[in-house]
Amino acid sequence: MESKHTLPTKLYLGTTVSEATKVIAGGRQSRRHAREVGARVYATESIAVAYAHGPYDVDPAQGACCVVELRVNPRVRWLDLGQPHSIHGLFMQEPLDAVRTWGDLWAVWNTSGLISSARVLSHDEALRRLIREFETRGPDVIYEGITDEYAALWWRRAPHAGYVSPRVGAISQRLRVAAGFEHHPTASAGVSINA
Repeated sequence: MESKHTLPTKLYLGTTVSEATKVIAGGRQSRRHAREVGARVYATESIAVAYAHGPYDVDPAQGACCVVELRVNPRVRWLDLGQPHSIHGLFMQEPLDAVRTWGDLWAVWNTSGLISSARVLSHDEALRRLIREFETRGPDVIYEGITDEYAALWWRRAPHAGYVSPRVGAISQRLRVAAGFEHHPTASAGVSINA
């Protein structure tokens, strides 16, 4: 299958710190072969999606989370499905390491075939990359979970969920530390999210 997309140089994984340690050490452990149990890792080209699944801002009692940057091996065996498609059994028929399923989501069977290196991003580094994605995609994009709270603050718009999070002060402070300011410099101040 000819792909419309080029192989990205990096993917992101939002996960717990304990799972990140396993991925960095060479993949998640499984009792059965990956071809039998399904994808070991679901990674994404979007830092916003990864951050929503590995937010640094959650209560540590719930398990510390992070975003892992996965550097992609240029020799990875991959397939671009280009649309929602069942991947069940696909890896039993094809000698593949990963599949780009839909959007920017990747199902990874062979982590050692896909990943040339992996590292946990610092919170500030993850936020700076998140802000770059906000800048690229613009103010009208709706994100998932805490990522949308950051986008709402950055673009000075009402959060998608329709309520002001009690953690807006902490989010504002994190943006000030990571980016130097808490809002996009030219965003209109029409919406007060500190209400």
